[in-house]
Amino acid sequence: MGKRVTINQIAQRAGVSKTAVSFAFNSPERISRGTYERIMKIANELGYVPDPVARTLATKKVGSIGFLIPQSIPVAFKNPFLSLVLQGVGKVCQKEGFSLTIVPPLKGCIFQGIRSAAVDGFVTFGLEAHLRIVELILQRKIPLVVVDGKPSTEIPSVNTDDRNGAKKVMEHVLKAGHRRIGIISLKSGQSLEKDQENFSRVRDLRIKGYSDALKKYRSEIGDRNVKLLECECSIEGGIRAAAKFFSRKKPPTAIVAMSDIMALGVLSYCRDNGIRVPDDISIAGFDDIPEASLVSPTLTTVAQPAFEKGRAAGELLIKLLKKKPVETSVEFDTRLMVRESVARI
Repeated sequence: MGKRVTINQIAQRAGVSKTAVSFAFNSPERISRGTYERIMKIANELGYVPDPVARTLATKKVGSIGFLIPQSIPVAFKNPFLSLVLQGVGKVCQKEGFSLTIVPPLKGCIFQGIRSAAVDGFVTFGLEAHLRIVELILQRKIPLVVVDGKPSTEIPSVNTDDRNGAKKVMEHVLKAGHRRIGIISLKSGQSLEKDQENFSRVRDLRIKGYSDALKKYRSEIGDRNVKLLECECSIEGGIRAAAKFFSRKKPPTAIVAMSDIMALGVLSYCRDNGIRVPDDISIAGFDDIPEASLVSPTLTTVAQPAFEKGRAAGELLIKLLKKKPVETSVEFDTRLMVRESVARI
């Protein structure tokens, strides 16, 4: 194995200073195009590979954006919605020359994940400004943008009009004549270390939206005809919730799930147990993941732009890194997608 090529060797061969070589790799806009191309040509000929650690120490920049998730990677990515958000952030990273680092809890501790992450900024999912997690990020003086978190004047956030979206889908189910309704809810909290940090903003807004629609029909969540179950946001969670609903003497005539992936779990349970959709049971979801329009029957749901939310969050974070002014809150509208899985009684 030969000796490592140094920037000093490149500088001598190119007839420039070591500073110019450093600029070529870290701030090419500070030297002429001709000088940059000459330096890069010689670096390639010599087989020079920049030392990422040395570069970080010199520039005080890592060149990576962290995507912070509150659960382990296998659990979090059971929901395709999260993957779409991540793709949106990744699109911005690719355009701006950043890598993307997924930051899950380390050994079950999200605080360790934050402390250990070598990133220039964070996009977080479902965190609110008052949480200790966010306080730790701010203590590190790292820019932060929150997706699906409570809007704050200090921290930019990207959200969906969850309440109105939930109201739309519940109104559609009620107008179809359904009164015995099962609601499958996101969990109200995720266990992090020994503490319970609350990730329930989206859940609470959707419950309010469902309640807004139910009030018009003189009904409410928790009465004898409208029951709510919490479950893991996955196909398996939806299957378990469906089993509980169908074990009752009078099962619901419609099930409204807070995410499409849980609704697809209900659909799977029905298919495996000879329950016809929508003849025996109607099903509705939320998110409009690609699979929603591919299953049979196709899933009635609420569309929200997951990819665009991720991209908006990435763009806000890049502005923060460049010390440009940013909007403190971006909110996307929802759209009711009426398909085949909800039938009129």
